[in-house]
Amino acid sequence: MQPTVWFRVVAAVGGGFGVTSLAVPVIAGLLVRSGLPGAEAVVAAALAGFLVYLTVLMWGLACPSVLRLVAVLVSCAGALASLGHWVL
Repeated sequence: MQPTVWFRVVAAVGGGFGVTSLAVPVIAGLLVRSGLPGAEAVVAAALAGFLVYLTVLMWGLACPSVLRLVAVLVSCAGALASLGHWVL
């Protein structure tokens, strides 16, 4: 296998996990703020996390450039981290 394939897989799997771990609490916080009870918001956010991870992973493996993949994952992680401070 070519090294770029390994970089793409590592970036998609690791970056997808990182983005998903930042997205789930943000989704839960937004659901609680919108009036959903806490336990239901956490369950709904955890279920949505599977879809987020699947979407990021599939896009990461289909992205034409590894540099673009890393740049988008880092910017999404930064946006979710700053949004997490506002929501939580």
